[in-house]
This record gives sequence, structure tokens and C-alpha cells, in this order.
Amino acid sequence: MEGKDFSWDFVNYHLYGPFAVFDPLRLKHDFMAAGPQAYLNPVLHIPLYWMIQYGWPDWLASSSLAALHSLSIWCIYAISSLLIGNANVPGDRRAGLAWAVLASTTALAAPVFLGLAGSSFTDPSGAVLVLASVMTLLKAFRHDDTANVRLVLISGFLFGLALGAKLTHLIYAPAFFISTLVGASRRSLVRALAALSLGCVAGLILIGGYHAANLYREFGNPFFPLFNQYFQSPFYGLDAARTHTRFLPDSAFEYLIRPLRMAQPFTGVYYERKAPDVRLLALCVAIIASVPFLFFRRQAISSRGQKSDQNLATPAVAPFWAFFGASYGCWLVSGANGRYGLCLLLLVGPALVLAVRNWPKLVATTFVGVVLVAQVFLLFTTDNLRWNPIPWSGRWFYKNIDTQELEKPHGYLLFDSNSSSFLFPSLHPGSAYFAVQGQYSAPEIGPVRERLDRFISTWDGNLRVLGSANLAQVTSGDFSSFILGANRALQFQGLVVRTDDCRYSQASVWPIDGPARAQVGRTGVDFVIATCGVVRGSKPSAELTARRARIHQAFGRIQAACPSWFSPAATEPPVQRASQTWFHHYAATDVTLAVGKDAVFLSRYEFGPFDVPLGTLDQWLGSSPPALRCAPLPRHYIDAGWSGSGSSRSR
Repeated sequence: MEGKDFSWDFVNYHLYGPFAVFDPLRLKHDFMAAGPQAYLNPVLHIPLYWMIQYGWPDWLASSSLAALHSLSIWCIYAISSLLIGNANVPGDRRAGLAWAVLASTTALAAPVFLGLAGSSFTDPSGAVLVLASVMTLLKAFRHDDTANVRLVLISGFLFGLALGAKLTHLIYAPAFFISTLVGASRRSLVRALAALSLGCVAGLILIGGYHAANLYREFGNPFFPLFNQYFQSPFYGLDAARTHTRFLPDSAFEYLIRPLRMAQPFTGVYYERKAPDVRLLALCVAIIASVPFLFFRRQAISSRGQKSDQNLATPAVAPFWAFFGASYGCWLVSGANGRYGLCLLLLVGPALVLAVRNWPKLVATTFVGVVLVAQVFLLFTTDNLRWNPIPWSGRWFYKNIDTQELEKPHGYLLFDSNSSSFLFPSLHPGSAYFAVQGQYSAPEIGPVRERLDRFISTWDGNLRVLGSANLAQVTSGDFSSFILGANRALQFQGLVVRTDDCRYSQASVWPIDGPARAQVGRTGVDFVIATCGVVRGSKPSAELTARRARIHQAFGRIQAACPSWFSPAATEPPVQRASQTWFHHYAATDVTLAVGKDAVFLSRYEFGPFDVPLGTLDQWLGSSPPALRCAPLPRHYIDAGWSGSGSSRSR
């Protein structure tokens, strides 16, 4: 293993969910404390949370998670045995075992799985449940005459658990029902569908019912903030549930060649890291090449006067292909994120072996072997598969919390896009957290504003602002940059930072004062949060308010000119950075609109393009705004020279 993973997501929300779920009042006291992700079901994050809280060594915690995640490969082996088993060589169990092992090895070569195994991400944990459900469903169809309804019920229950634990598994729901339609006989179809539905509902309620009920009671939406266009909770925007477009193909041609794109060694094709995967492309080639093999084999069977060929398929093969095809289609149209499609990517292993089962044995084994060697070569030539790999250091992280943060509870106002909530369990347990800016900006009217006013009143006298800070500055006593950014975030809330009441706390992946600090190259990965006291202040000037209104109006016109670029549409005014830049971020499309002095720029998260000029404020507020050609947002790995309005500047 490459060590532990210390990703942005871990710092932002992976520990907050378990921290909050064990405090029944935190849902009432906090708001967006870890961004919108604060309200995801935290059940799959609980094991790591407990390991960290009880001081497990980082290598043991990560290895324990990896052992849990490796159950997916066992499920793949069981699925492969069901599909292939002894079908290729009747009477030869060793050959069937070899094919199943080859399919499992091919599945294990999935770069997304190797990058996530043993990390704090819960996708591989959920994949165990989904694949166990697939395995059970296929077992229910082992016989041609009827489906084993009891196994179908168990399959639905396992999928319900997976869905309740992580809603991204919803992309597999159509595949389960289509697979049941294909696999169940006519006389058992109704009972099989009913059992699958009943089991799914039972599993969903068991693992997610309590959490959903609490969210509904507090916000009027059991999946808050997701699906809010249906539940219309006043605590979140109604236009929030849009398909994330970061990896979404933007044309029919791109949908068609997505397996080819996935084989390319670029970042951001279908996964946030480099994860070249040639296996899906090889599967497409194998399926196309199997057509003549299948045709000639059937001709040979017919010429011998046989009615059928028992070597061609087991009863579970048809429902497997139905599941695989439906999952692939749903995965593509729902965003094509490799983490969410992890189960599908693991199933490529048995699918590839199954696709070549009718080939001559030597040709089939050679083809799969070459694919596996090519994939292993890509894995070894890729920089790293982890999001942020950190060598073992004893603990998952070390911390040095200012004692004043522990002496009594405080009410913390948050303003960073990354909440640093992994440190909240280390602060006073009675403290509360409210995000006024960041991934979600509190509106100035409505229920959220009323909730914020109550928070400010409750913590009056113990109100502080919390955010990330520069280590070198704050350790030398310089909080000026932090204070400037905090004041920008609080200025429209009628609050101001106390410059004489600031302190900081520190966390690091290495012992903060340990001997590793002296080792060459081991300066540590440090995270610093600063907090300052907050008091009531004056409202912003009329000039500042008017400027924000002008920028908000201009952003609205830009949104209307190219709605496909800006999703979900902004309804709240833009926010101001410490640099005096005004901006609004559109989460579904990863786009940021920003205004400096007067020029308007568009940037796209991480992969670019950056600082694409879209004109000036005066132009957008005038009678003849700039004409945008609204080209599809760029795929950075092929559209390096993209610009939205005829010119671009990249970095």
C-alpha cells in the first residue's frame, strides 16, 4: 500500500458525519458545518472515525479498511464462478477455477479500486454490499425453471443497505430490476420483482431510515439537501439537484468513445486522478470479435445435429449482461464518475472473461493475458493512484489544539470552502458550527437567515470565526490575512472580527514536535485553523452594497446567456474574497465567475481553463452585452485551447 490517504474530502467531511451522528442535538445546533456533505448518511465512515478516535496506528486502520474493501474481490470471484464455473470445459473443475481466478485478477487491476482501497472514501465499502447483492441475485437465477424468491429478497435487502448508506448507488437500481426481468421465469416474475422491491425498501429503511427521519424533521427533506427540487426545503436552493458534469460526456460521439478515453493516461477523464483503464476498451473489442466466433460455433453445432450447446451459457449469464449493460448506461448519463461506478468497473473482470468464453482456449487466454499485462503496465507507469498519499507516521494525524478552544464551548462561524471539520471532534464537545460562506453561502432573508440570527444571539459573547490559515504567518503572530478574509465573509452579516482575540490550532500527518520533523523531506503536511472573536459591527457602506448588486445583476445576465455553463443557477449575491475579488461558484459544472476591478472571468475547477475573459461589468450591464458562443465546457485532456468568447488565457 502507498500509505494512508489524506484527501480534501477527508479534511472537509469524512469525520464530521460520525461526529455529528453520535450527538442528537448537533443537527439542530450546526448548519452546513461540513458543507452540503455534512448531511450524507455517515454510517460507512463510522469504522474509520472510531479507529482514529481510539488511536489506532494509521497502518492498522488503513489495512483494516483495505481488508474490508477486498471483500469486493471475493464477490467478483463468486460471481465469476457462477457465470463461468465449469461451463467452458465440462467436467474440468480446475479449468473453471482458473477462469474465475483470471476474472478476479482482471477485476483487481481496476485503478479506481486500487486507488480507493484502504482510504477514507466509502465507495469501496458500498461496493461490497452492491456486489454481494449482484452475487445473490445471480444465484437466484441458477435454474431455468424458476427464480429463488428468497435469494431475490436477500439481494434486494443488500442493495437497500447499500443505497441507504450511500445514495450514489441509485445508478444501479434500474439494473437490478432489468436483470430480474431478464432472469426470472414468466411464472415467478411477479413474485421476484415484489421480493426485490420489498427487500430493497427494508434495507433502505434499516440503514437510512433513522437518519432520513431526522433530516425530514429538521429540514422537511429526508435526503437534505439532495432532491430538494421535489421536497422544496426552504433551507436550500430548489435548483440544487443537477447532474455533475465534471466527467459527463458532452456529445453522442463522446459517449461512444468513452472506453477509449478511459484508457488514456490523463487526469479527470472519469476520475479525479490519473486512472488509465484499458479493460473496458478490451471488453468492447472482445464483444465485437465474439460475433463471428459465436456464429461459426452455432453453425458447427447445427451441422452436427445438436439442439443446443450447453457450453455457451449458464442461466445467470443473461441477467448478468442485462445488469452490466444497464449499469453502464446509467453510470454514463448520471455523471460517469469512476468512484460511483466502482462496482461496474470491478464487474469488467468477469465480463471480459465471459465475452471470450466461446473463443478457442489458447486465443481467449492469450487475449485476456495481454489485456492484464497492458493494464498492469499502465498501473506501474501512473504517478500514483491515491488522492493524496502520505507515508505511515504512527497516527492518521496529530494535533495541537489551543487550550482555550477546549476550556469552554464556542459558536464558530465558518467561511472556507473546506470546513476543516476533521478537527471539530478535537474541540470542545459543546461547541457549534455554522457556515456563512464557503460551499454554501447563507442568504440574507428566509429561514436560513433566521437560523443564523438565533445562532449569533445564542453564542453572543462566545462567538468566533474559524477557517484555515497560513502556518508561517500565524505562528509569528500575524493574523492579518485571516482577519481580512473573515471580515469580507462577515461584512454583510453585521459582524466584525476582534483583532486582539485570535489564536490557532495545528494538525499534521507527522508528529508536530517529533523527530520526524528533522528528517530530510519530512516537513509534514500541516493544516492550521485560526479562530478570532467576533462582535457585532456596522452594516457595509451603501457603495459596497451597490457594487455587489451590480455584480449580482451582471452574473444573472451571464447565467441567462449560457445556462449550460452555470448550474445550479445562482440566486444569492456573490461573495467577496480577501483579495477583493467577487465570485460565485457553480458546483454542478465546476465553474467560477469572478470579477476583479471591472473585468469578468470564468475559471473551471482544477483542470481549467483558467481566467477566460468574458467582458466587463459595464458591457454586461449595458444594452449590448458580449456575445458568448456557449461552446460545451472543455474536456481539458483534448480542449487545451478552449475559450468561451473567442479568446482565452490559460496557466
